[in-house]
Amino acid sequence: MKKIEKYLHAFNEVSREHFNQQNWLVERYNFFNDFFKEENLEKAQWADFQELGEKLHCFVSMAIAKSKALGNPNHSIEHYRQAFNYLVRGTDPVNIRIKNLLNSKSEYYIRNFGEASISELIG
Repeated sequence: MKKIEKYLHAFNEVSREHFNQQNWLVERYNFFNDFFKEENLEKAQWADFQELGEKLHCFVSMAIAKSKALGNPNHSIEHYRQAFNYLVRGTDPVNIRIKNLLNSKSEYYIRNFGEASISELIG
């Protein structure tokens, strides 16, 4: 425990500067707030969905996953709109919505979006 406290105190001395340099969090927060607005989802095009590949860590860090999920559409644009709208505004409990997005038999399933991408979207 003393070792952890030592490192926490050391980080505390530089944390403000560190977090001031991490401007991606605010930018991504603003992106997702805009992306999930109902009026934006209703008119979203494929390029808007592809932008998720630059905002979700799982896709930024794994080019193959990004390519499979967002390289070419795996569904109609309307399906993506419906699934993401369901994720944000669905009336099912959030755990059921998550399961439905991951279940290939569900009408809300998004092919090649796995647990990592869905959990980041929920976050």
